[in-house]
Amino acid sequence: MSDLAKNTFPQDGEQAPLLKRLTTMEVGGRPALYRVVDEEQEAIALCRWARAEEIPIWVLGGGSNVLCDDEQLDGLVLQLIDRDIEWIEKPQQKRCEVILGAGVVWSDFVEEAVRRGLAGVECLIGIPGWAGAAPIQNIGAYGQSLSDTCEAVRVYDLHTDEVKWWSAQECSFGYRESIFKSSKGRYLITAVKLTL
Repeated sequence: MSDLAKNTFPQDGEQAPLLKRLTTMEVGGRPALYRVVDEEQEAIALCRWARAEEIPIWVLGGGSNVLCDDEQLDGLVLQLIDRDIEWIEKPQQKRCEVILGAGVVWSDFVEEAVRRGLAGVECLIGIPGWAGAAPIQNIGAYGQSLSDTCEAVRVYDLHTDEVKWWSAQECSFGYRESIFKSSKGRYLITAVKLTL
């Protein structure tokens, strides 16, 4: 058994958490496998291992907008909790580039952006979830959408085994739509780059 498998399968006498404890709707049984990671490379390695073992992968963020069965979920539930935020000031352009790890709590980020006097996401304050999920549905509210400020999305393609930054155009954003939403199970979003 590989080190990844040892760290993913529950240890003797230990069980994976109930999904109802990880979702806002508070329903859902126990996954067969569960792993929390905080680095892109570890998440990719885990995805490669699961695909090689033909184990389904279920990516879970903050657990909002997710409804799980109360029966055991076959496969691996993966949470990428990278909460790093990089603020890159560009004073001559009167802009700020922000890189969000997939595990950044979206509303916390918006609150901090507003506190810093940055515009572009302020109407998105009440949207629950994590930054990694934001591009999937191209979240929006009150006339603002993620695609208005999104420069790029860091994507791992499970089919081609490639990781790279995708431009906003490559993400095929539409109204509450993206390439990620229409290709479920193929992509893992590890970071999002915005310009405010």
